[in-house]
Amino acid sequence: MEHPDASIDEHLTVPTDNQPGHHPEHEQDKPGTEAFVARFNSAGREDASLTEEMSTRLEAARARLVPMLRDLRALSARLLRRAAEALEPRSSGD
Repeated sequence: MEHPDASIDEHLTVPTDNQPGHHPEHEQDKPGTEAFVARFNSAGREDASLTEEMSTRLEAARARLVPMLRDLRALSARLLRRAAEALEPRSSGD
């Protein structure tokens, strides 16, 4: 009797080209220590540069948005006052 998970096992096997030793030792998927450290250090510089760029963009966006929000609040307040005035009962004696 075949194991119920036998078909799953077929899909879980690692293809020959992905198994350790499929390339000579000098071509294995792991970089040398020096190459790894160099890449790690350069990635840190790139991350810092991106962080600085995003911070600059965020400050520029904030500088544009804050005045717009102030204008929107003032407009909302004026509209609410006008709506309240329009809903107030008018005296017939005027």
